[in-house]
Amino acid sequence: MGSRVANLRTIFGVVTIVVTALCLSVAGALIILSTMLRRATNEAVAAAETIRVTEEAEIDVLLHAREAHEPARLVIGSRLRTRLSEARLYGTSTHELAALDEARKRVEDYVTAAEAERRTSPAVLEKQEAAIEALERLGDVNVAQSQTAQMRAEQWNQVSRWMGLCAGVLAVAVAISLLVWLRARAFAPISSLAGAMQRFGQGDVGVRAEVEGAAELRAICYQFNQMADGLVAQRQAHVAFIGGVAHDVRNPLSALKMSLALLRPGQAAPSDEQLRRFAAIADRQLTQLERMIGDFLDIERIEVGKLELKTEKHDGVRIVREVADLFEGTSPKHRLKLSAPSEPIPVECDALRVQQVLINLVSNAIKYSPGGGDVDIRVNTSDGEMVVSVTDSGVGISETDQVSMFEPFRRVGLSKGTVPGVGLGLYVVKKLVEAHDGRIDVQSTPGTGSTFTVRLPVVRRDPGTSP
Repeated sequence: MGSRVANLRTIFGVVTIVVTALCLSVAGALIILSTMLRRATNEAVAAAETIRVTEEAEIDVLLHAREAHEPARLVIGSRLRTRLSEARLYGTSTHELAALDEARKRVEDYVTAAEAERRTSPAVLEKQEAAIEALERLGDVNVAQSQTAQMRAEQWNQVSRWMGLCAGVLAVAVAISLLVWLRARAFAPISSLAGAMQRFGQGDVGVRAEVEGAAELRAICYQFNQMADGLVAQRQAHVAFIGGVAHDVRNPLSALKMSLALLRPGQAAPSDEQLRRFAAIADRQLTQLERMIGDFLDIERIEVGKLELKTEKHDGVRIVREVADLFEGTSPKHRLKLSAPSEPIPVECDALRVQQVLINLVSNAIKYSPGGGDVDIRVNTSDGEMVVSVTDSGVGISETDQVSMFEPFRRVGLSKGTVPGVGLGLYVVKKLVEAHDGRIDVQSTPGTGSTFTVRLPVVRRDPGTSP
């Protein structure tokens, strides 16, 4: 698959984290901005209220000085004190509160003096002037604070505008980057894969998808290529299978045809020896055809899931001995050697199917040892299993061919083109063994022979019983 590449999950995870962080940052910034703007607005409103109170207080001081009636002056004086007390509620800084306290003191001094002395006395007029000046200073402080608050609010407005602009640009950049990445690393590979699949479906069996893009897409492309290679290999195997079937069917038919040709009318009658030889040839060819047809039927049942087993408790050693006896003396160049325990091995199985497995393995051992030699059949038990091994000294199988030798329509090793068969026997054998909850494996070296080992579960014996 090449070097490590980013996968879609990682990319979308990173994008999600970035967008979430951006949203949280914007939300936090908005909270801070709204707080600061509210604070600046409150300061401006408080300053405006204080300015209003100060101006009204200045007017009341002038009215107090001009009012001739004593009761009215008392009302104005009381209102002055009330206004300045209310003004303290709007104070927002120590400087403003200090100015307010100074103004209250000056106003209080003036009102007290005006009530105790004549309004036109120099001392009262001086205190009046001081009260007005203190109120004006308070107004100046409030005006300055109001301007400062407005400037601060404008600054925060500028900050909010810049933050909004930056957030928008960043969001657009993330979106554009994601779209560009998806186009180059997701959409393009998907389109390429779809095109390759379409061309493959239209018959271009040589087309393969480019392994590119995100890790998930690369894995899909890789799996498609693997599937395409498998389908092509299977197609080639089918073609080879058809050729093998035609070849293997033609050979016995040709032999039968040649044998029957001697019996045509007008031909000299063959001798008894010739008839026996022709009958033996015909029997062997018909046996081969029967076995081939049996393999076809078995593989059809296996593929559709209708392979039935009639299982009973049997002696596995007896089954193996019967198979060995069946092949005894069938090939003058081969010698069968059986090594088995004297005690029975109880196995829950379909005896005919197990015999079919062993017949296939022994037959292959003879067939794939054209130079002759020993065929060793060994039976023992290990880890609760009956272990049956069939060893020959024939052509052997390479490690590469051992990987695919149990697949249907596979003929491997040095036997290709030299030993008759269509490559179904071992596939059927493997399926039959697995149907018995067993296992089969092979150990082989080219040129020195092979050992096929079948393992079937052993039935636990109950005390006092025999298989």
